[in-house]
Amino acid sequence: SLVQFVENARVRLGIPGIGLGIVQDGEVKYAGGFGVRDIGRGENVDASTRFLTASITKPLTSLMLAKLVDAGKLDWDMPVVQLLPSFRVGDATLTQRLRVRHLLCACSGIPAQDMEGVFSGDEMDADDVLGVLAGIKPTARIGELYQYSNLMAVAGGYLGGHVAHPGLPLDKAYDRAMQDLVFDPLGMTTTTFDFDAAMQGNFASPHATTIDGDTVVADMGVNRMSIVMRPDGGAWSNVEDLTHYLQMELADGLLPDGRRYIGSAPLQERLKGQVARGGVEQWYGMGLKTDRRQGVLQVTHGGSMWGYQAEMTWLPESGAGYVLLMNADAGVQLRGVFADRFLEVLFDLEPKAAAALAILPSSMDAERKAHRATLTVPLAAETRQALAPVYVHPVLGTIRVVSEGSTT
Repeated sequence: SLVQFVENARVRLGIPGIGLGIVQDGEVKYAGGFGVRDIGRGENVDASTRFLTASITKPLTSLMLAKLVDAGKLDWDMPVVQLLPSFRVGDATLTQRLRVRHLLCACSGIPAQDMEGVFSGDEMDADDVLGVLAGIKPTARIGELYQYSNLMAVAGGYLGGHVAHPGLPLDKAYDRAMQDLVFDPLGMTTTTFDFDAAMQGNFASPHATTIDGDTVVADMGVNRMSIVMRPDGGAWSNVEDLTHYLQMELADGLLPDGRRYIGSAPLQERLKGQVARGGVEQWYGMGLKTDRRQGVLQVTHGGSMWGYQAEMTWLPESGAGYVLLMNADAGVQLRGVFADRFLEVLFDLEPKAAAALAILPSSMDAERKAHRATLTVPLAAETRQALAPVYVHPVLGTIRVVSEGSTT
């Protein structure tokens, strides 16, 4: 079964905790957890356990924009600068040509540029994010090349917030719009962008694998970049809330009680392929990936932050979907094999996922050991002495090198 497969994978891959939700034919068939929230504390994961969901926030942000389209407050093909005058990219002509749909399509011609956020995201505000975007020049024409831009997705969320609540600061307006248009009407009572509040009570700590193969609780520091980048990947949520979202998607905009939450047209527009992702019948829509490689439409999005992995997939033509939340970097390995296993169970296909899972631990260990062999720990004295005490970059900020004994 899927439940047995997940628990087997959790143990084999060394993932401390997993949340799993499965929806089929309008019903939540499974919502539960496996393992622990924190290897140091031992509390069990359940359907209510909050995880940082990373980029599966993008479909939620695009849903908020779709609600504004449904309400007649914007159109997918309206110029971005008409709605958000502070928006621009590093090319004046492209700035004027970009439409709302281009902010979430990974098709705008704007390449990925994330290191400013990685280095200084915890010190940035919404205007700083738009300032970084203003300096990025396109590397392709609109629709020509799949380029996954987190910054463009953030701009899309802030645009929606500004349209909904023009009197509020961009980040506060986005939070309010998501609460009013997405979380509240879908009954997503636990989902939040409040980073500190999310890490209280029933939440899963992030975990990483050291270079020596040990699973440890990861530092949360770098993940704080997701606060300012939250339209792209900053939602904290759980299986209970995300299965509510899946039910709505699979019901083409209807709520479980039969009421219409959103019109079909703006909801489904998000699924239309805006740019090819490089494979046969693989596309990126607006904050969503679509795939017909095996003859059935699959809609999906994954997410990765330090110590967290997430995957959300649904099959509109088959009435089924799932959400997978994990509190370890190793969870990235489970995302692919679980997707295969889900299809095997749903369509009674030849079982191959279990065999693929069986070889993963040894291949992961071999890769880690090969990487470990290239490293010297602790740092060699001559290498440490050659380092400057401070490195400064005009965009990325400052790195200070501190040595205490043999530790650097």
